[in-house]
Amino acid sequence: MHSVKLILLVAVMIFVSACTSMPRIYSGDEVHGWVVDSKTKEPIEDVVVVIVWELEGGFIHTDHTANIHIAEAVTNNKGFYSFESWGPKITVDGRRSSSTPRLVFYKFGYDSEYRLNSISGNLNPDNSISEHSGKKIELRKFEGLPKIYERKLGSIYSILETSHYRKSFDCTWTKIPKFTVEMIKAGDYFREKHIGTGFPSINSLPDSDCMNPEIILKDYSK
Repeated sequence: MHSVKLILLVAVMIFVSACTSMPRIYSGDEVHGWVVDSKTKEPIEDVVVVIVWELEGGFIHTDHTANIHIAEAVTNNKGFYSFESWGPKITVDGRRSSSTPRLVFYKFGYDSEYRLNSISGNLNPDNSISEHSGKKIELRKFEGLPKIYERKLGSIYSILETSHYRKSFDCTWTKIPKFTVEMIKAGDYFREKHIGTGFPSINSLPDSDCMNPEIILKDYSK
């Protein structure tokens, strides 16, 4: 009896493994919106917006396994940003996350904001559309000590982090250079204030397979 259960378990694991490695085709619709000041309601220019379509996998499909698509935009003088549609893309790295795409809004001096698709009651099962497209996002100016600001920004820079055992995350920073430069500037600011921070420096970015960061980010650092 024990051997039968073991065989069944192995069969299920093989089936799950086979399913998770099957090629899947994804695409994403155009996304746009506006960013305004939470108090004045005036548009905010030069807000860096990052959008990420994430994949999940593992035995119960909850691990973040890859980014199927990642891009950045910067708001204009009307606070407007937009992302073009993309795809189709084929991947075997996992299934599209139920809350994707993730939108990140950042400008130094303001609290950062995140937007995800709702997980429950999602009317868009393939998650090709952002529920927040066409809407206004309000950013609030930060008022307080630099060390508190560093803490409030939290792990916004985690988008840049690579995985040593998942090649799908390597060189993510090269795809969002403006955001990367802003993270480096924030890190330099906090370090100048002698505040411990996890924000990256130009020297902490991996360059073994991605070219030299100083070359890639040169035009975005002006």
